[in-house]
Amino acid sequence: YNPEDPDPQQRDRNLIVDYVEVDGPIEPSFDPERRARVMGCEPSGPEDLACARRVVAEFARRAWRRPLIDDDVERLMGLVQLALDEGDPIDQGIQLALRATLLSPNFIYRVELDPDPTSEAPHRLGDHELATRLAYFLWSSTPDAALLDAADRGELQDGERLSEQIERMLDDPRSKAL
Repeated sequence: YNPEDPDPQQRDRNLIVDYVEVDGPIEPSFDPERRARVMGCEPSGPEDLACARRVVAEFARRAWRRPLIDDDVERLMGLVQLALDEGDPIDQGIQLALRATLLSPNFIYRVELDPDPTSEAPHRLGDHELATRLAYFLWSSTPDAALLDAADRGELQDGERLSEQIERMLDDPRSKAL
């Protein structure tokens, strides 16, 4: 932010979102296949926090397109615990954490963290940021598990491995979005 800059485009580069509205599905339905894809495990009882943690952590990793730190998971699990403390079933707590994941700026925006925000020098994208850019460019969607796993292993900075991932993505029917 530099209000004195002679170039009007450099004075204020902030984005303000007034609100986000999501509609649907209109008719709530129970789809066991979709539930299984999201859940990954079924809580064995009302206090199965280990399963809840796996569900919440994996969902947030995919939604936020990056590895999670312990604090990320703990904040989301706090919502699961809040639901349990209020007497709600564990499914309600998991649902609350998943909703919070989708309302987070980490999901709504494609976040690219600058290692030194005060520096004006350009920097390379991290593996997860590159994976996200590739996926949205080639598929108009989020990175799949294979691309996120390659980013986790640091393979996207290697030109040969990056080319392999791009070829794989272009062979996928989702590349029609390109």
